[in-house]
Order: sequence, then C-alpha cells, then structure tokens
Amino acid sequence: MYETYIFDLYGTLIDIETDEEDPVVWERLALHYRYAGMKAEGQALNAAVLEASERQLAAGKARFECPEFVMEQSFGDAARQLGGQPTAAWLNETVRWLRTLSMRKLALYDGADELLESLRAAGKKLYLLSNGQRTFDSR
Repeated sequence: MYETYIFDLYGTLIDIETDEEDPVVWERLALHYRYAGMKAEGQALNAAVLEASERQLAAGKARFECPEFVMEQSFGDAARQLGGQPTAAWLNETVRWLRTLSMRKLALYDGADELLESLRAAGKKLYLLSNGQRTFDSR
C-alpha cells in the first residue's frame, strides 16, 4: 500500500464542464467591464481576450514546449485596450466571473469524498494538484 497519494483535481476528483465559447458568457462579462467604466461588447471582448492569450502563448513557445497563458494578463490587456486601468483584485474577480458564468457542471465524482476520507483515516498523505488557472483554485 502506498503512503502518499497525488490526485489531479479537475477530471479526476471533480467533474466540471464549462462553455467559454458561449456568446452569452461574453455579453455578461462585458457588463462587468462596463460597470468598471469601459465600453465593452461581448464579441469584441472575447476577441480581445483570445488575442491577448494567443500573444502570451506565442511568446511562451520560444521557451517552452507546452506554454500556458495567464488569464488575468489576458483580461488586463483587454481592459487596457478598452481604456481601463484594472487592479489585481479586479482582474482576479474577472477571471472568477468567467469561470462562474461559463460553468455548466461542477460536482465531485461519485465516491471521491469517501475515497479521500478513507485514505486520510488510514494516515495516508494526500496531495491535490491542478493545472487550472491559479485564480480558479485560490480561496
């Protein structure tokens, strides 16, 4: 029997479905931008965020085989493009809004909590990992 168990969070313990391509998500997220004083429309906001993410990925390809992008940076680039001056707190909130608005399903897989409790009761070391955006998992 192993002493240490490492689990990926999403897709292993948590069943999650999101739809970040839904135009309604971007129309609602544009409201968040407008509330902060920026003139944002859903489709254009989506395009600006995708473009900013692609720039990050392209820059990362020079150094990494599988580059990632930081959503706060993409949303910040879009905000500055729209004349905004986003704070770190606002960007974190924006990323969380995207996750909330795009989420279609979020649930533990059947038996996940019982498995973790039984391993913990047996004195095993448990580690949960995720390659999701940091803001999605921060509390």
